[in-house]
Amino acid sequence: MPELYFDNSATTPVDPRVADCLRDCCVSCWGNPASLHKKGIEAERMIRKAAAQIATVLGCDPDEVLFTSGGTESNNLAVIGGSMPKLRRTKKVITSPTEHPSVLEAVKELEKSGFEAVFCPVDEFGVPDEEGLLSLVDEQTAMVSLMLCNNETGGVTPIVSLAERIKEKNPETLVHCDGVQGFCKVSLPPLSRTKIDLFSFSGHKLFAPKGTGGLYVAKGTRLLPRMVGGGQQRGLRSGTEPVPLAVCLGEAVRLAAEERAERLDAVSAVSGRLRTLVSEMAGITVNSPAGGAPHILNLSVEGVKSEILLHFLESQGAYVSSGSACAGGKESHVLKAAGLPPKRIGSALRISFSHLNTPKEAEQLASLLAEGMKKYKGTLR
Repeated sequence: MPELYFDNSATTPVDPRVADCLRDCCVSCWGNPASLHKKGIEAERMIRKAAAQIATVLGCDPDEVLFTSGGTESNNLAVIGGSMPKLRRTKKVITSPTEHPSVLEAVKELEKSGFEAVFCPVDEFGVPDEEGLLSLVDEQTAMVSLMLCNNETGGVTPIVSLAERIKEKNPETLVHCDGVQGFCKVSLPPLSRTKIDLFSFSGHKLFAPKGTGGLYVAKGTRLLPRMVGGGQQRGLRSGTEPVPLAVCLGEAVRLAAEERAERLDAVSAVSGRLRTLVSEMAGITVNSPAGGAPHILNLSVEGVKSEILLHFLESQGAYVSSGSACAGGKESHVLKAAGLPPKRIGSALRISFSHLNTPKEAEQLASLLAEGMKKYKGTLR
């Protein structure tokens, strides 16, 4: 049986068209963008082109696009870099307990500097409760940081309307959105028309190489850099810009936006097929909302430890996850915060799709899940 890759929320394969860009740029455009001669100007031109491609999709000005090494750096820079300038006047940072570790750990760092971390309530899918969150916003709130799409359940946060209401309560509060799992997959209006100040995204979730990412920084947003040196990228991230990686990211984002409708149709067909099949199987409970992002399906297999089932599937050439790839096999903090009972958490799998998957593959995976459930039931007590 061919391999069945259903762990696209952990990472995606590099699109051959993007890989071609990488090689071409490495070979033909290797100058330093800060150099004043022809080679440097050529490299700077490529950086600007990539920024323009991304800005077109984000709906912002190219000067508001910052290149980073990925989602973790973007989230750290946004959360810590955006909050620290406000330390003397404000003391509170609000987030949810179901955020990615790169946000939660950044908030812990802020606590060491004197900030108070406040966690809003969430629903059974890990999505922030809108009214509960808004009740926490006051004049002491420096930042609210929330993800667009939960990386374990696929629950979608209404970040645009929330940002509007947060700013109504305190116009000075920064709104950061971790868009890593949702960018180019979940609909968003142009960011320039929203009240979102900071938006993180990552390339390796979009068929670009690992080590690529970016941060939207709305004009007028004060950000304290986490990397200092030569003052590249408007002083917000020093270091010679990785031109080939920026070019790859720009191309991957362009393709994701251009092909979004076709990709969404393909993903919806596959995830819908699998959801239908597992819903008919006794002993499987779906932990993802029906109206959530179609590329993530979280489910629990009654009586089977998730790690055992994961490795059984792997032995059959099928790849899924037991949660966030950054969790390292630990109990899901997302499902725990969402209030799921321990046995459902201990038997949970995250299945994540891309347009490269097919409904036939979904049927094959469902068959393997049934086989594994029958073979290993009773391993979780």
